[in-house]
Amino acid sequence: MSHASLPVLGETLPQLSVAVTARMVIGAAFAARDLAPQHHDHRHALAAGLPDVIMNTPTLQGLLSRYATDTLGPSARVRRLRCRMKAPVCPGDALIIRGTVSARIDTVAGTALTLAISFQRDDRTVTEGEVEAFLPAGDAK
Repeated sequence: MSHASLPVLGETLPQLSVAVTARMVIGAAFAARDLAPQHHDHRHALAAGLPDVIMNTPTLQGLLSRYATDTLGPSARVRRLRCRMKAPVCPGDALIIRGTVSARIDTVAGTALTLAISFQRDDRTVTEGEVEAFLPAGDAK
């Protein structure tokens, strides 16, 4: 992929829709060996004042990474990511993941991009994140 075909600074990226299911929330928590009951026990979550079981941090980070590689292509290498959860993500939520290019550095070796990403549910931001990715020169999307 040439430098010219990559997104430019300030560009709004395509959105990704994710339907959150109980299987996704619970399965991902167990896959990460996160046995905290708020991620798999509905009754515990309700007793803790939560609306339902909630998605854990590694799953949200995985969605951040997926968004970056889906948007930038398989040659994109995620170098750093961070997220801030603002509200719980639960089964039944319809997430819209949106991003913009907040930084871009072109070098002989490739292009470094920083993506500012938000997860929204019902027009409310539930998670904010940032991904730094690198695309080596000459790799195709």
